[in-house]
Amino acid sequence: MEFMELIKTPKVDNVVFVRSFNRKKVTGTLCLTSHHLLFVDRSSISPEEELMILYTSIECLEKKVSGIAGDVTLRLKDFTLLKFKIPSQEDALNVADSVEKLSSLGSATSYYPFFLNVEILDDGWERFRMQEEYNKIIGASTDWRISSVNQDYKVCRSYPSLVIVPSNCTDDMLRASAGFRQIQRFPILAYLHTNKIPILRSSQPLTGSGGRRCKDDEKLLSVIATGHKGTIVDTRSSMVVSSNKSKKGGGIETDYYTHWRRTMHNIEKATHLADTIARLYEACSDTKAPNWLSKLEASGWMRYIESCLTAALKVAVYVCKDNSPVLVHGENGQDMTLVVTSLAQVLLDPSSRTVLGFESLIMRDWIWAGYPFTKRHQRVGFATNKRKENSATFLLFLDCVHQIMNQYGSTFEFNENFLLVLFEHSYYSQYGTFLFDCELQREQSKLRQKTTSLWSYLNDEGVLAKYRNPLYEHNEQVLWPSVAPQSMQLWYSMFAKSTLSRGPDSKNELDIVITETKKENEELKIKARMLKERYEELLKQQA
Repeated sequence: MEFMELIKTPKVDNVVFVRSFNRKKVTGTLCLTSHHLLFVDRSSISPEEELMILYTSIECLEKKVSGIAGDVTLRLKDFTLLKFKIPSQEDALNVADSVEKLSSLGSATSYYPFFLNVEILDDGWERFRMQEEYNKIIGASTDWRISSVNQDYKVCRSYPSLVIVPSNCTDDMLRASAGFRQIQRFPILAYLHTNKIPILRSSQPLTGSGGRRCKDDEKLLSVIATGHKGTIVDTRSSMVVSSNKSKKGGGIETDYYTHWRRTMHNIEKATHLADTIARLYEACSDTKAPNWLSKLEASGWMRYIESCLTAALKVAVYVCKDNSPVLVHGENGQDMTLVVTSLAQVLLDPSSRTVLGFESLIMRDWIWAGYPFTKRHQRVGFATNKRKENSATFLLFLDCVHQIMNQYGSTFEFNENFLLVLFEHSYYSQYGTFLFDCELQREQSKLRQKTTSLWSYLNDEGVLAKYRNPLYEHNEQVLWPSVAPQSMQLWYSMFAKSTLSRGPDSKNELDIVITETKKENEELKIKARMLKERYEELLKQQA
């Protein structure tokens, strides 16, 4: 594609830029390039304001003309708002038209990561190898094996080429089970706890209103739940399951799965998230309004968080207290299923709370697991031109982690900014890590060969330093966060950054003070230990 054909006016001078953060006005030059909108402050020798905005970061655009001039307002996917006052009406309309087209390109291969060429010291694509990461999960257990039944992606298009399955299950059983599950997502291992109790995930069984069965699917689950009755965590409500049965979906019949019990968790469908985000955006656009708290509650976002955390806590109880194997599924196993299994691992597994462990979790349970990032992340959800398949499921997961971090401040190796940067790159990035919907598409597009991994950038120590938690202390314990309303907090840095009174760098300044204080404390501990040792030596000499 010739991007320049879409750009009618590549450069406009004397544009007034207004940032919603501080309402300050700056005059400068606006430029449109193939993948970026640029703004440079021309009012001084040392520019106060320089912007480089990826078109893919734009959620929606509003244009308004009056007289000979025009305004172009950009609402970005990170919930910030930018306004440009353009002196010429024609230039304003041309800029708006070009930005609308360049921010809505259809193919992911036309996105910036495929055009970025940078030198890297550490190849992030090699950081996480599927076989090695799966071996870490299995450990020394002989109850599980890595199967290549899906190596050609013909059994399940959204699954990776390798999956972890019970050792006693043949590949033919897996194929039969796939035929009995929505979009062929048969049960596979997501996590194996230290007590050898597993967490699996899948999509719903296609029982239908006639109560269809699959004996191979029943066998697959029966070999897992040996010794302890397993628990199927259905993220849907009984009403939704009944509705799905009329559409050939449904849930398992425990009469046939005698080693399993089923629990319902009534988490709303991911397709409703876009409307929830739209209401949340409206509520957070003015946190000083007298009714903003009631608007926040009415948005439903905090209920989503409570529901997902509650389900994850139940999974943690089943696994580490009841010794009960768990299978999590909803409808297609690509949205709320991934939220619950991922959160359960954050609660249960200390390594998931480290930087590399959390990155590995995202690779295993989101990217390789077939969460459709490109389909879901074309829009966050507060734009009027959003599509039915758009959903902020991954953002919901990150916010749930943020809620846990608020209650366990020293348990995570990374800080809040790490979650924010992951959100941003999952929606718009110069790196290819979050592109496409499954491994099949990534292989077809030669993603690893043609783009750079986000982990090449983030795991550079010079970059990673600002995302480390200065209070981090390794904690082997399972986490049990409260889900009471008074324990839940709006993620201001995500949803209400435009209305915050503090500057964008105040959090970083606080982290610096904490780091310095912690360093001084460690030095004092060392001095105290040395003085104690010296004191004991003196006592021995006197004796």
